[in-house]
Amino acid sequence: MAAAGEVFAAQASMQGIAGTCGEDAARMGGVWNERNAAAVAKAEELRGGALRQIEKAAGAQAARTLQENQNRSLAEKVAKLVREVEALPPEKKKDLCRRYAQTVDQGQWDISRNAGLHQFLMNASLEK
Repeated sequence: MAAAGEVFAAQASMQGIAGTCGEDAARMGGVWNERNAAAVAKAEELRGGALRQIEKAAGAQAARTLQENQNRSLAEKVAKLVREVEALPPEKKKDLCRRYAQTVDQGQWDISRNAGLHQFLMNASLEK
């Protein structure tokens, strides 16, 4: 589930930066989502399966609590990132957003670029 968390963190970061950087960055966030659709789908599959296992073992409330805690933690991390970007002086923010769009366009944020994470994620299974 850790690999799935990395995918969700990357996706949420993309969305957060895209929201604060504007149209070009938002377009690049969409490009990222398209290029990483298989990794996101696998992450969702793994998370859903893990939550179902927790629900069977410890009950629905335990699974809900874990999911809520994970969602809250991720939202807090992204909110912090967005606040940091928004606090930059306008020229630095503009430069950061330009570099963000550029690196996304070049595929540098793609999950498949991290071979270890990508292979671990795509080969992961919840079966015993």
